[in-house]
Amino acid sequence: MKNTKNWHDLEGWFDYEFLYDRIARQNKNSILVEVGSWLGKSVAYLATISESNNNNNKIYAVDTWDGLDSDYMEEAKKRHNKSSIYDIFKDNLDDCGFKNVVTPIIS
Repeated sequence: MKNTKNWHDLEGWFDYEFLYDRIARQNKNSILVEVGSWLGKSVAYLATISESNNNNNKIYAVDTWDGLDSDYMEEAKKRHNKSSIYDIFKDNLDDCGFKNVVTPIIS
């Protein structure tokens, strides 16, 4: 499937490109874990950098996908026409081509 999005296109918050760059570029054949992945923007960036450097890292995204801000969650689900935040996360990773690159862990 052709990627229809990249990490820039995803809704969410992400201001730590310099840190994720460093992590993704310095680690090869490693396990990388992001705790708190919301809709997938930052972990999609991590996967992008890791893949562009051919680092062969295994990437895990850990979240409850329950959220704390129920109003914002409800708005996001309506915007994406989904019944759960986790479904949005999975669709976003799939749209970016990372469905089989990032392994989600529901905690």
